[in-house]
Amino acid sequence: MTTFPGCRSYSLIKTLLKAGIITERTRAHYGMWVNLDELVAEGDRMVGDEVAEEGIRSLKEINAGKRKVVRRISG
Repeated sequence: MTTFPGCRSYSLIKTLLKAGIITERTRAHYGMWVNLDELVAEGDRMVGDEVAEEGIRSLKEINAGKRKVVRRISG
């Protein structure tokens, strides 16, 4: 069986597996949808991580060039 990252349950099952919630007793149930051995082998990176990281770097560069506007409130 091949694991399909586009599967709706993929992210949820991967999260449960990484958290240790999927046990030997429940492994077969989740194994109907995804190959759990492949999930373990692929590591913690998710589809879109690189795009998100690039976006964050870009926003940090944009924000670094902006000046802060602070207005004092007299009280």
